[in-house]
Amino acid sequence: MRGLGSENIDHRLRNAEFPANEGVRWLGTSIASLSTLQGALVIGSNLRKDHPLFALRVRGAVRNGARVAVINDRDNDWAMTLVGKHIAPAGQWLQALADVAAAIGGEKGTSAPVQGNATDNAKAVAASLLSGERKAILLGNAAAHHAQASSLLALANWIGQQTGATVGYLTEAGNTVGAQLVNALPGQGGLNAGQMLAGGLKAAILLNTEPQFDAAAGAAGRRAPTW
Repeated sequence: MRGLGSENIDHRLRNAEFPANEGVRWLGTSIASLSTLQGALVIGSNLRKDHPLFALRVRGAVRNGARVAVINDRDNDWAMTLVGKHIAPAGQWLQALADVAAAIGGEKGTSAPVQGNATDNAKAVAASLLSGERKAILLGNAAAHHAQASSLLALANWIGQQTGATVGYLTEAGNTVGAQLVNALPGQGGLNAGQMLAGGLKAAILLNTEPQFDAAAGAAGRRAPTW
């Protein structure tokens, strides 16, 4: 596409937010290290369904004493004991994470970057991240596609800095990281996936995708004159 003179390139079909490229979003740690975690916070993922092999490793870590907490919109069966669980609509996840940050700030005597309430549940999550040495904050597919994805990531990074936890994305597909590495993203002046799906293009090349089923803006894409 760049050889044809177009910078309208994007792989982020399911995203609701399109921030400037700030680096490759990846797991943040090795896959093998998931088996030896001592604490973890998973945000926006039905881990057993979305990433079953990762779930198997995390479940093994729990059997060895790891403390895992979750923020999600559904109370899925995790087949493991959780030390903290915040089940709420996606629009409330940022506040839930702010509450965890407040609890961590309270324990460390520092100010969290946003206003939060150190609830009992938030304190339980904070405790799981403050103890031990091998910890991770894992953002799932729903967190990556979230309308406030950048804010979730920023807060997760702050929590990671305060607790020594790695921060990363579980990633939605086998080539998600690869697409970023080969720069399948809009170049200078290029349109992002949401803008392209809104229509107005003279032509488009779809690589193994059906916008009406695979994109957050799929309905608009189907109505767009281009398709």
